[in-house]
Amino acid sequence: MLRQVLNYFYVFFLKCRQHEIDYAANHPHAFQDKILKRLIAKHRKTKFGTIYYFDKISTYDDYAKLVPLQDYESLKPYFSAVLEGEQGVVCADKIRLFAKSSGTTDKSKLIPLSYRTLYRNHFKGGKDMLTLYFKNNPTSKLFCGNNLTISGTFESAHYPRIGDISAHVVANLPSWVKYFRCPESKIAEMSQWEDKLKGIVQQVLHEPISCMSGVPSWMTLVLQRVKEANTEHKPVWDKVEVFFHGGVHFRPLKEKFEQLIGRKIHYMELYNASEGFFGIQDDLRRSDMMLLCNHEVYYEFMPLNAENEIINLTQVEIGRKYALVITTASGLWRYQLGDVIEFTVLKPHRFIICGRTKQCINIFGEELMVHNADKGIEMVCKKMDLIVTNYTVSPKLLENQRAVHQWLIEFEHDPKDVHEFAKRLDEALCQINSDYEAKRQGDLLLAQLQVEIAPKGCFYNWLKQKNRLGGQYKVPKMTADMELQTEIKNAKIN
Repeated sequence: MLRQVLNYFYVFFLKCRQHEIDYAANHPHAFQDKILKRLIAKHRKTKFGTIYYFDKISTYDDYAKLVPLQDYESLKPYFSAVLEGEQGVVCADKIRLFAKSSGTTDKSKLIPLSYRTLYRNHFKGGKDMLTLYFKNNPTSKLFCGNNLTISGTFESAHYPRIGDISAHVVANLPSWVKYFRCPESKIAEMSQWEDKLKGIVQQVLHEPISCMSGVPSWMTLVLQRVKEANTEHKPVWDKVEVFFHGGVHFRPLKEKFEQLIGRKIHYMELYNASEGFFGIQDDLRRSDMMLLCNHEVYYEFMPLNAENEIINLTQVEIGRKYALVITTASGLWRYQLGDVIEFTVLKPHRFIICGRTKQCINIFGEELMVHNADKGIEMVCKKMDLIVTNYTVSPKLLENQRAVHQWLIEFEHDPKDVHEFAKRLDEALCQINSDYEAKRQGDLLLAQLQVEIAPKGCFYNWLKQKNRLGGQYKVPKMTADMELQTEIKNAKIN
């Protein structure tokens, strides 16, 4: 009875936020302009602001002229100073938290995280996520059960606190949210992934779960372990309504996910990175997400294959691919995020994530991106009744100045004919990507792709060897050479 009363109260409270979300979506340029001016004014006296003459900035054109584009390496000296205890470097607020990114290299990036960003970006985005879910599902009983969340951990309990963004979010959640959260804190804070996984599974077997949130690959693993541990065949997932997911494309895992749940549920995609919360799937009938324009982030966009062209939200076009550049309340100034997006609608601004600027195979101009690969795998798996659990792709040079895309794929059950799978996947990519199709003509530049079946568990073993289990970590989908594939195939459990 208490859960039903709380559900009614919280749903009513969150639905009252819908007007604010709609207003921001209908006036994005005004909000973006206010955010930029507010950020410049607040951080004017920081070391970074002094170097780049923030006191002379009054418009976007001033900002673009005076402040050069940044990336992690150019900002790293400033971040290092903050790590050593210096304040007022890139951010006027006191920085005591650092988000450890899920970068694809051995050395993770440490991103400064202010409490202003935590509350006005991440938490605000979380409340908007729930509001939009209730708009899509007005009779939801979400708060009649618990939210199963797979979060990361902290490297140290001392300040500055370094950990996955999910760990920071969970540690600072308001009490009304913690009441509905699973697993309990002592399990969520475990640093050993295997121990944490066992604890999560045991608690899930005894908790009413109504929704789940996390990276799809890790949540799928939890579902599998729960199924194996559920020897009494308890109805574990009967109350589950929705899976809030982000971090990787969900398409290749969706069929496996639904098999483990045992029925269809709702899925809501989020664009929530270590650097900020940027987008939410606002309409569950669509596959794109709405850009969050009033969450303490200023956006710029670099059109792909266009030198020295950088624009703001007022100039974006439907159908063009843009590398995302952000400015945040935590001191990320004109920061090149590395993600590529494409707008599908301009009112409200909706987009899809195409992939990473560094995770794209483009030997001869084929521009194969992660979303192409995911869609191609989905199409072929549906026709051949297969499930892909993980994959990575790399180019390999052949004789006569040609190349081939070499795929390393782990299947749940291996295909009877891997060559037929490769042929169909190649055809699907030609159908999806006209640039890929053009470079495949006559096998003159690009040969038909090759597929190698990966040993069972090798992707998981590789992540374990790299101490990258759980949280937001994932295997790079695309790399520039074959080195990663060799490492993955040779990965062994100690």
